[in-house]
Amino acid sequence: YIYKTVSTRSKLNISVLTSLMIVLFGFGALSVALSKTPGAPDQLYTARLVQTGIKQEDKWDRTKRAEVMSTLIDRVSEAASAEGQYDLIVLPESSFNVNPFNTPTIKELITNISQESALLLSHDRLVTSGEERTLYNSMYLIENGEIIQTYDKMKLAPFVEYFPMEKLLKPLKNFFFGNALLFTPGTTPVVFEYAMPESNRTALKIAPLICFESSFSEIIRERVLMGANVL
Repeated sequence: YIYKTVSTRSKLNISVLTSLMIVLFGFGALSVALSKTPGAPDQLYTARLVQTGIKQEDKWDRTKRAEVMSTLIDRVSEAASAEGQYDLIVLPESSFNVNPFNTPTIKELITNISQESALLLSHDRLVTSGEERTLYNSMYLIENGEIIQTYDKMKLAPFVEYFPMEKLLKPLKNFFFGNALLFTPGTTPVVFEYAMPESNRTALKIAPLICFESSFSEIIRERVLMGANVL
């Protein structure tokens, strides 16, 4: 009805615009269908994404630490031993409520899992130099129980991982965080590279993005230009 009431000139404009949109959409769809991402692996890799399902308030409750750690170990073990062989197992940010590399039971779990599958996990990383202490939110690529590569999160969430204008707003920062050591942003972009041992498959080149960072297209573009074929 609306189309019938407009002028002939308007009808022509609408028709031309609609035709142009169809052509552009068709061209884009065809380009995507025929294109291949540079550096994308030719062979299939399998990954297991683990969701621990632990409430944040429970994970960081000191009275529930042992219970939560036991649940985490059970769920990660269950995921790793599920039917089928996985090339890569990915854990969510800050999965463990203790340092996984200094806790014998979790370190043993990581070592056992990473014998069969590469493991991606994130946890804070404390660097000390004399009396200076620097805290990073880091992601690790682990194989055979060893940390192969490390990435320090570069784009931190304001008022959560760091306090903007900390010196200027120091009283406000102290009110909310006290003397807590906040995160420092990393300075080096990284692409993890992983290839299954004794395999002819093209290596996975993984762009480690932690939480908030996935919102920034410039970060993703930078890692793709560095050769990443997996985000």
